[in-house]
Amino acid sequence: MALSLSSYLKEFFRAEWLRKFLFVRTAPLVTPPYFRDFPGLSGKTCTHHLFCMMACPAPGAIDVIRTSEGWQPRIHQGHCIRCGLCVEACPNGVLSSGRILETMF
Repeated sequence: MALSLSSYLKEFFRAEWLRKFLFVRTAPLVTPPYFRDFPGLSGKTCTHHLFCMMACPAPGAIDVIRTSEGWQPRIHQGHCIRCGLCVEACPNGVLSSGRILETMF
């Protein structure tokens, strides 16, 4: 048996539902005391595995280009979300991502 649109909307917008979902109280957002910096080169040699590109969730944030010294990852800071997955995925440790400490008070 199909419900009419008006009965569906009445059920969906009940006062109990509105109180439950529109006035939800969540914990306040707490910024961690550190965050990752943009990934940078550590000086080690890239072997062109492309694991950094495959692990990156941000489209267009990293690519591996050929230079006169060999392969080298290039980070596009406008696309990078600083998650650090490229640093963890690289088997040679070509990328590094430091931590910048902040004081909360």
